[in-house]
Amino acid sequence: MKPTNLPPMNSLRAFEAVSRHVNVTQAANELSVSPSAISHLIRRLEENLGVTLVKRSGRNIVLTESGLKLAPDLQEIFFSLRKIVSKTRNTLGKNIVTISLRPYFAAKWLTPRLEDFWAEHPDVELHLQHSNQPIDFSMGNIDFSIEWSGNERPGLERYKLVSGKLTPVFSPLLADAKTISKPEDLFRFALLRETDRDSWSRWFEHCEQDIPDNLHSIYIDDSNVRYQAAIQGQGIELGCIALIQDDLKTKLLVAPFDVHIDDRNYYLFQRSDRQSTEAELKFKQWILKQVNSD
Repeated sequence: MKPTNLPPMNSLRAFEAVSRHVNVTQAANELSVSPSAISHLIRRLEENLGVTLVKRSGRNIVLTESGLKLAPDLQEIFFSLRKIVSKTRNTLGKNIVTISLRPYFAAKWLTPRLEDFWAEHPDVELHLQHSNQPIDFSMGNIDFSIEWSGNERPGLERYKLVSGKLTPVFSPLLADAKTISKPEDLFRFALLRETDRDSWSRWFEHCEQDIPDNLHSIYIDDSNVRYQAAIQGQGIELGCIALIQDDLKTKLLVAPFDVHIDDRNYYLFQRSDRQSTEAELKFKQWILKQVNSD
């Protein structure tokens, strides 16, 4: 039987990226090409296959029925290719484990412990990639992610690393800090928040305290920056108690209320349908041992 000619690899790669992101611009950024190049490559693939894979809906795109059928298998193939390439690179040098994690967690918890890891496993090289967003494991270049999460993720195993109990913390340098004695006193200060007011709302609700409409808050998306702002007396943040124990002991920060919310934690995530390499097993065993020792 004569083998069927494959469509151009670049076209398959372009559609695979678009099918994951469901966004031409994001796919173009991943592949370091222009959005128009992505659109052109997908048109070539559609012409080659004789089907329509993608349709535009206003400014958005949607996959057609044919696109939805092709996407999962193609994503699996490209994931396997990335994994094969990663293993080949590892055999040429040190065993590499790539971890996506939040910069704040890296600074406050993981980095201070890495000397111990390197002492135990000098043959393993860790690549830390900082991100505040959940990682798409189908891209194939991430072995583990450490995420601030409250939910399980389908297809992923998760292991709790650090309790996510949150409580208001501030610096003694904060103007009029000594006047804070009850939850409603916080309304006179700037409340530092991440993406929205949900965490603060849940904390005040836990205190049975209504929030005023004119609540003063400052949005800072980077936890490291938010932490520094609190230390410098610029406002009050909801601090993760487990990560600021040293700061509380040295009075760099104070936590006046014995009230916390704990609907999220820091978890280690890993694909459940992939066999771990020896290097990945070494890292997972090491980090879970760190958690148990804490």
